[in-house]
Amino acid sequence: MEKLTVLPVVKAYPEPSKKYGTTVCVAAVTIPEGRWVRLYPVRFPHLALHKRFKKYQIFEADAAKAERDTRPESYRIDEDSIRIVGEPIGTAHGWSERKRLLAAAPVSSLCELQRLRKVSGKSLGMIRVREVTGFDVVEADDEKHQAADWTAEHDAASLELFNDNKQKVEALPFKFRYHFRCLDPSCRGHKCSIIDWEAYELHRKMVVVHGEQTAVEKVRQKYVDDLCGADKETYFFMGNMARHPDSFLVLGVFYPNLGASPTLFEFAEMDPAARTKVPAKPEAPSPEESLF
Repeated sequence: MEKLTVLPVVKAYPEPSKKYGTTVCVAAVTIPEGRWVRLYPVRFPHLALHKRFKKYQIFEADAAKAERDTRPESYRIDEDSIRIVGEPIGTAHGWSERKRLLAAAPVSSLCELQRLRKVSGKSLGMIRVREVTGFDVVEADDEKHQAADWTAEHDAASLELFNDNKQKVEALPFKFRYHFRCLDPSCRGHKCSIIDWEAYELHRKMVVVHGEQTAVEKVRQKYVDDLCGADKETYFFMGNMARHPDSFLVLGVFYPNLGASPTLFEFAEMDPAARTKVPAKPEAPSPEESLF
């Protein structure tokens, strides 16, 4: 095992596992190296409260390279070793602190990420979105490669949402999907399912208040009009599926206001020591990430 210090940026939608129970896959970057890692299994219902980290909340843990999962970023985490380091990193000053920590992580187009996968097996990355061209709902039974394959095993049992009320939610009968183009000059467009936990929790809450049809529109407004709006510097966290490595999924979205601080590409070109001295325009913290 090795000791990892990581910044978690994604919690995928919970999946039931016959071996581990209800689990979550976590995508993170190591600090300070900026190396992508996929941590599994994380059984949030069984974690002590002082170990239940949030997104962008740095923690330390022991982890070993996964044996059955051959993807280079996949690690098996020792949940008992989790130690949270400080409070979650917020979105003030154009998300500059988050950008500083992510600047060491390679940023590429999805087309480039797909090429790298064929050469080196790379299966995680962060890509700049040039344009979102569509957003739809795909029935899970009709989708060839279901997002559940991002984890090792899948069961059709009920999922337990990790909150104080222990609310139950059925395995998803559908997936939201982005249509978009990345920054590669030759990009002809991509269609990728979304497995961001927060998208489906938003949908669940909106169904209760507004009904199914309006709930889907509310998710589209949030994930297209807001997170991918013209005023945003939008990136997708991308990861592929173990059983279908050529198929990439949108794991989460990174969406600071455009122009509020240097872009992530500009942060990446800076000397590491200079990244901590970058001035930024003050802005109100984003209300997101309150759930997880």
